[in-house]
Amino acid sequence: VGGAILRRLRAGGAGQRALLSSTPDRSLLNEVVQQIRFRGPMTFVDYMRTCLTHPAHGYYMKRDVFGRGGDFITGPEISQVYGELVGVWVVAMWRQMGEPRAVRIVEAGPGRGTLMSDMLRVIARHEHLARGARLDLIEVSPWMRKRQREVLCAVGSSDGGALDAPVRTRDGGLPVSWHDSLRDLLAPAQPDSAVLAPSGLPAAREAAERIPSIFIAHEFLDALPVHKFRRAPATPTSPVGPWREVLVDVSDEVTEDPSATGAHQLRFVLAPAATPAAVIYGHLLPPTPPATPVPAAAHPAPLGRPGVAIRRLSAAAGPLDGEVPAEGIEVEVCPLALDFATAVARELAASRGAALMIDYGPTHGPVADSARAIIDHRFVQLLEQPGDADLSALVDFGALRDAVRAVPGITLGAIGTQRELLGGLGLEARVNALLKKASAEEARTLVAAAERLVAVPGMGEEYKALAFCDEQTGTPVAFREG
Repeated sequence: VGGAILRRLRAGGAGQRALLSSTPDRSLLNEVVQQIRFRGPMTFVDYMRTCLTHPAHGYYMKRDVFGRGGDFITGPEISQVYGELVGVWVVAMWRQMGEPRAVRIVEAGPGRGTLMSDMLRVIARHEHLARGARLDLIEVSPWMRKRQREVLCAVGSSDGGALDAPVRTRDGGLPVSWHDSLRDLLAPAQPDSAVLAPSGLPAAREAAERIPSIFIAHEFLDALPVHKFRRAPATPTSPVGPWREVLVDVSDEVTEDPSATGAHQLRFVLAPAATPAAVIYGHLLPPTPPATPVPAAAHPAPLGRPGVAIRRLSAAAGPLDGEVPAEGIEVEVCPLALDFATAVARELAASRGAALMIDYGPTHGPVADSARAIIDHRFVQLLEQPGDADLSALVDFGALRDAVRAVPGITLGAIGTQRELLGGLGLEARVNALLKKASAEEARTLVAAAERLVAVPGMGEEYKALAFCDEQTGTPVAFREG
């Protein structure tokens, strides 16, 4: 992961650390332990999903985890220019699509609403676009939805009433609605829906007419759960063991000590035989040479204490080149990211539109040893304090590209770096414009923030961007043809 994860680490003061109790909340840990005792070892996908989105104890469900007071800071919070340039991309794509009368602007994982707030200032300047656009936000956390309403919506929109009541943005007056998932967003509108269409009428009135969409997903895919795989030990008949799924099990050192954390209660084990995920996603893993089959172990094989790798690919995790026989290497696959990209591409092929996905990860996968846990701006062991730690993994942009490419009717842009994207959208010109009205201190802050966003080495090359649109629209703005 190296510097790619450094964007999540900021020096945290005592006031920030106070966000977490000195005694870890064991509620989710106890639930995970009981579930494993009842059902057996769980996949890391299930563990990660539970830790992040458990309705009562999930990491994203309890508090504001973004910005200087949270566990990490994102690009849009470094500089307003980031969101403004993404807004420029939205306007440019709308124009390239022929300025359709109605358009749906979608953001997946809006966080605190910082990115969209800056985007809307740009979008609102284009009256025809703002008049016919509506905003759809994919957000599972009720807490974050409330925060997004406060940041994005007009005065009074978030005062009283149900959270799903019709509201409009402060900038541009776009009608806003929230959705738990992409599937929820793309489902046909119900007759009693409170969501407003741009016309002001219930969205169900326009359900029969599919409208173009512009999708934005910034640091959304890295939070989607991943499967972890590791090679089984070599045998006399197989010098390179097959890939087996890494599972989460209860540790032999389980204790009722209230100060004990997941790192003491849980451990990683290796599945004794191929799991469904190993079969379904095996084509995404480095190949295994043919070998004489050997009997599987009777029980999952322990991998040692959590967070301790037998062998690392390198100091900075990343993609695997060809076949890697080392038993300690853990390869990660994110089926939800592939499903998301595929579903978005299919929607664009059917209804027209464009998509921009920005995250940190390699251009070519598969990805190895990248899953990380962060609490209060510091790395912790991967199974530490379930529900209190931010869990994330690098995004395999090569796999995303291949998934999108398989959808007929899509034009794909070449994978680019954040430096290339922001530069192509006019970063230098926008900063220079702001500098004309900035004080000396403001100027230093503006320049430092811009340099950080495009730094090489640093965020400028570690963050990648993938864009695609329907064939009629053509190659995405600021991207080469992929």
